[in-house]
Amino acid sequence: MAVLATVPFLGSLAGGFVYDDHVLIEQRNAVHSLAELGELWRGEFWQGLPVVHFRYLRPLVSTSYAIDWAIWSGHPFGFHLTNLVLHASVSLLFYAALCRWTAAPWGALAATLAWAWHPSKVEAVSWIAGRTDLLCALGILVLCGGVKRRLAGSVVTGIALEVLGFAIALSSKEHAVVAPAFVAVEAWAHFGRRPLDGPEFLRAARHALVHAAVALGYVAFRAFHFPIVPERVGTMSFIDARLYTIETLGEFARIVFFPLSLSIQRAPIRIDAAHRVLHDPVRLALGLAFIALLAVVLVIWRRRNSSFRMAGCLLGLAALVPVANIVAPRMVFLFAERFSYLPLMGFAMCLVRARAKRSWATPLGGLVLPT
Repeated sequence: MAVLATVPFLGSLAGGFVYDDHVLIEQRNAVHSLAELGELWRGEFWQGLPVVHFRYLRPLVSTSYAIDWAIWSGHPFGFHLTNLVLHASVSLLFYAALCRWTAAPWGALAATLAWAWHPSKVEAVSWIAGRTDLLCALGILVLCGGVKRRLAGSVVTGIALEVLGFAIALSSKEHAVVAPAFVAVEAWAHFGRRPLDGPEFLRAARHALVHAAVALGYVAFRAFHFPIVPERVGTMSFIDARLYTIETLGEFARIVFFPLSLSIQRAPIRIDAAHRVLHDPVRLALGLAFIALLAVVLVIWRRRNSSFRMAGCLLGLAALVPVANIVAPRMVFLFAERFSYLPLMGFAMCLVRARAKRSWATPLGGLVLPT
């Protein structure tokens, strides 16, 4: 699985530094020496750069750049190789997780490859700066493996993996706040994958309460002491923001179902000469269609008792919340391909067709994180 996951992206090894790579790696002296690691963990991701960017705290990503720089003397080949290794590791962990969550190893195999090979992965895997999503996903899946171990009785080891995984995820990207949703799915699967009615939903949610408290604490810290959105970023009305939420979902749907001409430049926030916000009717239509499609399939799967498909759909939606312009009314662009790295894990779960009559999911999961 690890090898197969990287096959479509092997050509990236011949690539160089592009876009944000220049300022985050080539032009940032702090990542050119391991002696500066303390600075990387004290400052923000875009420390010292004059451009208007969100204020991110991603010290583990910067540290990984510094390690690559030390090993490869600044040659981009080594940075791209690290991205490939990370994607391979995430794919292997995701496969193990899908086996646990669905008890359908062959279906999990197909779903993992569909996820790993989807064209939207190009930005996260082949662009060095896309490493944020790789490390974040790696941490969340390690966290899920820890939850499985703890629930299976290995309490000390499980908690250690949970702490390690959450630390990796939160120090890599803010998107890690969706980790409690992954924990809830892990707990739901561990206790028998029962139909997702109200009591079962609450039962799974209770096992994610501690993780949710950590995530909320992190959000509160960022909101009061290190806000992500700088004050100088423009604002928009509530209506415009909600329309952009629908457009964002439309862009996500386009990336998933029509992954052509992938580029972050496709979806900037646009204004006219009078500084009025402009909206794209095609994206709005796609967004509304996507919402309607999700509503229909959830009703169908509920009637057919397709519990793990419902769980996957809900997980995908939960992972979309931080990147769908639902909360933040001030954005530079709508949606980038790499933002779909985590949400598509949930929706990939919906591709699993049926449970195997005789499951070998636990042994497969044990290849990476034994239960």
